[in-house]
Amino acid sequence: MQKNILFTKYGTFRVNVRRKHVISLPQDCMQKQQELPMSTNEQRILVHTEPGLRIAVDPKSISLLEAKEGDTIMWLDDGSSLRDARTIGELQPIFARFGFIRTHRSYLVNLVAIRSIRKREHGPDWELTMHAPNERSLPISRAELQHVWAAFGER
Repeated sequence: MQKNILFTKYGTFRVNVRRKHVISLPQDCMQKQQELPMSTNEQRILVHTEPGLRIAVDPKSISLLEAKEGDTIMWLDDGSSLRDARTIGELQPIFARFGFIRTHRSYLVNLVAIRSIRKREHGPDWELTMHAPNERSLPISRAELQHVWAAFGER
């Protein structure tokens, strides 16, 4: 039986991947869930981690989506990651309403996670640098550059 650990702001959960259910919950989890306003669920997305298993995640905790072998890797603010079985193209309209922009065919970036945008040392291309812990430099494609400027109110 394969077990994964899921960390959320409500506690740590063990998930049985084969049976696709949560094995253990923190005692105060149900109480915290009842304290949430109803609109909170509208501000969460379901990550399709395995066939038949979806995990609710706050998109504000995601800084970067990266296309990888037909799936999408979601990089969280704490440096951990989740794999979604959907393509980045399928996720783009879902994440656009949460402030994510397409910067390259392989990347969707949360605007608040961008630290700087600069021209690359060689050539006419641009790149962005992300805040820690996902402190990475990512290319900005020429086709998406105008969308990046528009997202920041430039040009």
